[in-house]
Parts: sequence; C-alpha cells; structure tokens
Amino acid sequence: KGDRGGGVTTLSSRNDRLLAMASRKTIAVIESLVEPDQVLPGPHEVYIAPVHIDAVVLAPGGEHPTGCAGLYDIDVNHMAAYVTAAKDKSSFQQYLETYILNPKDHKEYLAKVGFTVDGK
Repeated sequence: KGDRGGGVTTLSSRNDRLLAMASRKTIAVIESLVEPDQVLPGPHEVYIAPVHIDAVVLAPGGEHPTGCAGLYDIDVNHMAAYVTAAKDKSSFQQYLETYILNPKDHKEYLAKVGFTVDGK
C-alpha cells in the first residue's frame, strides 16, 4: 500500500526498502492507495519514506503472475506456461505477443489471464 505523497509499506522479508534507498529512481507499484496515516507498517512490514520513491503507480493485480501476500497467491498455472514458453524463441515470442505486446493495458492483460482484483 502507499499514499499519494510517496510513502509505501512493504513486507519486511523483502529488500524493497534497501533497493529503493540504493536506486537512482524508484517507481512503487501498489495494490491500494491509502491516506498517509494508513500507510504505517504493521507486523512484518516496513515503511519506505517518500524521499526514496519517485513515483507511485496504483495497479491492483500488478504483481501477477507472482503473488501479493495477504491478497492473492502466485498463479502457478501461468508461471508454468511462462517457463514452458521460455524454452524456445518461437514459443516465447508467442507468449510475449499474447500477454505483453497485444493487451492494450493492464486491465486487458488481467482479463486475458482470467484474474480479477479480488484474486479469483
């Protein structure tokens, strides 16, 4: 989650804060936009200060096909399809066209893979 000013909360098990601090530019993709007083970290979370964030992008489902703890799991079937497609140039090109190049936006991509924002 994050706020309009650039404050972001993420899992403490990840290195996101360290990476943001070490990066020249950081774009945070968030699942939910909250008020600044709601971005405070809970158990097992860390706060990344706005000074380390250059832009915040609200993109529910933005971690698909990987998961977002507490919201949705890894899409194992899609990950398997990606791994299979990545084995040769032709099938990988088809994967790119289907899931990356042809969808006009993130919403269309999510519809193509059958993912809804509630994770089902």
